[in-house]
Amino acid sequence: MLKAVDEVGVIIGSVRAREKGDTLHIAKLMVLPERQGRGIGTQLLVAVEKACPKPRYELFTSNVSLKNLKLYEGLGYVRFKEEEMTPELKFVYMEKKARVFA
Repeated sequence: MLKAVDEVGVIIGSVRAREKGDTLHIAKLMVLPERQGRGIGTQLLVAVEKACPKPRYELFTSNVSLKNLKLYEGLGYVRFKEEEMTPELKFVYMEKKARVFA
């Protein structure tokens, strides 16, 4: 788990992740609503990828979380599966494969 804190030590965001095989499963990426849109979520996601390097990263969000989808796609995540919860709500599973430099 990583957390973002402000200048006085108040937690303003966090992210959790767990390793399973060659994949890092990222969950619970959160930023306080009044602090959203300032790059904190991006910084947390990039930091957890760097802290736990794996060949593959996976996360999910809902189809109605348009800001989340835009953030993840902007950082190189691609959709690979959808799971319908209700006719209006789907879980969108996304993955990112790490770049390998020879």
